[in-house]
Amino acid sequence: MNGVRELAETDAWYKPDKETRSMQIANVEALISDFYMRQYEQNPHYRFKSRNGNVSKRKSTDYDHDDAKLLEMVDDKYIKTTKKLDWGAYKKTLTVMDDGRCVNEDGEIVPVTAHEAIKVMIKTPKEDDE
Repeated sequence: MNGVRELAETDAWYKPDKETRSMQIANVEALISDFYMRQYEQNPHYRFKSRNGNVSKRKSTDYDHDDAKLLEMVDDKYIKTTKKLDWGAYKKTLTVMDDGRCVNEDGEIVPVTAHEAIKVMIKTPKEDDE
């Protein structure tokens, strides 16, 4: 039983340091992300590589949609047998307009709104090798 108590005491001893390091890492990542986004605004082709790692970006598009509304107007080939929208397949057929609204294959505006986001990724050299 002493071993379990010693492990708990050791964990309690290191826990504040772990939390402090986690906060420091999060702060540095936020600073790197902020710096990268400022550089990206000036030059959309900006890349940062060093022996300590790389900073890159990945664009993603998020959609706000209501499955219940879309079920009524979507072709049956995009509807799963559980009467659930096959969002992955249907999403590929949508065209996003400049204001974020979406148009289907028939040219109809559908109740879907798209939001683009940029995700900044920080890779250390160890992660690059994997």
